[in-house]
Amino acid sequence: MVATVFKPGRTLAIPVWGKPRIDWTHPLANGLISCFVPGVAAGIDLTSTVGDLTADTSVVLGVSQEGPALVTTVSAGGLYKTGGLPSSITGFNQLSLYYRGYPLGNQNTYTHWFGILYSNTDSNPYHIASISSPGPTVVWLEWNSGGSYSHLNGGYVWPSGVVRLAGTFNVGGNASLYVNAVLQEAKAFGASQPTSSASSTLCVQSYPPDTDRPSNAACFLSLIYNRELSANEVAALDSDPYGFLIWDEQEWPALFMASAPVFAASVGATMPMMGVG
Repeated sequence: MVATVFKPGRTLAIPVWGKPRIDWTHPLANGLISCFVPGVAAGIDLTSTVGDLTADTSVVLGVSQEGPALVTTVSAGGLYKTGGLPSSITGFNQLSLYYRGYPLGNQNTYTHWFGILYSNTDSNPYHIASISSPGPTVVWLEWNSGGSYSHLNGGYVWPSGVVRLAGTFNVGGNASLYVNAVLQEAKAFGASQPTSSASSTLCVQSYPPDTDRPSNAACFLSLIYNRELSANEVAALDSDPYGFLIWDEQEWPALFMASAPVFAASVGATMPMMGVG
């Protein structure tokens, strides 16, 4: 039996059913090396490049503006993988991050939206490439070049609705921060590839091992590219974020689903996670 395929257009939200997969013929799938749609696929990396993520503490699913989402609060962590990360995200020449979610309120001090930490011990140089918030209403882009830490500050105040955060990194070029498809700031990245460690950690709405730093938000989509996205591509992702995904009617195995219905209320049940890391 051939599964029915559903492909959303730019005005449609994430379906609450089915199995998402990547349409590798789509232009915005070019260079995609990590793709998480955690509201329907938990910590599963749809590209299979990075590998699946595990839960930091409790993981909750809910429904927000664009459909199913991973919900983290100021006291509940998100998803992560420590160690065993590919060099394509730890020692890159070019990299891009894209995060799409809905803030539930102000952020803690030094919360982490999405990206790769230098280690799981909160030690200098702290980040390989990340989008974070040092305070309640500010977004930072953070990275290291040859072990030298840098950041830039978009000075961004939260609006209502869905936020779209993108960071691009180019060794020998610039690091650039986009908020809602608008370039906030660009700064020289540095001449060297980032330094990593054996415990470098990929995080979605968490900052292991500190459980007081999860983003207070609902996450719809988190992406990593092994290239520098252009401003036009960031804008295209903003206007049609799920256009490179298609959904099969077949569901994920029950192993990856919550034991209680998660779509009946704004916040659902605690979700058991599987993965490596």
